[in-house]
Amino acid sequence: MAKILIADDEVQLVNMIKERLQFEGFETLVAHEGIRATEMANKQNPDLVLLDLLMPVGTGQSVLQNLKSAPKTKNIPVIVMTAMKKPGLEQEMLDAGANDFVAKPFEIKDLLEKIRALLETNPIA
Repeated sequence: MAKILIADDEVQLVNMIKERLQFEGFETLVAHEGIRATEMANKQNPDLVLLDLLMPVGTGQSVLQNLKSAPKTKNIPVIVMTAMKKPGLEQEMLDAGANDFVAKPFEIKDLLEKIRALLETNPIA
């Protein structure tokens, strides 16, 4: 069973994603702060990270940078989820190491398709 870390400070959104992922058979971990997301990724070794950019105590950008620069976590696929509207942001995140990008609000089925596609190309070791 794949383990997915949801790093987002929007509690309602996290709960909705978590419930759906568990229903689909995934194990879930949750971090509401950037620094906790980095710590959990290092300790729990998730198979995929869903990463919000706007979080307290460490931005999503800093979490992505930390994950991609550490040998232990650099190969964990990351899907950036954000409501930020900034020209070129998606490409900026992909260039920084994100594997995919989802603009909020999104359809949960679209997010699930992206998760499954990434897990198929990055099988659980």
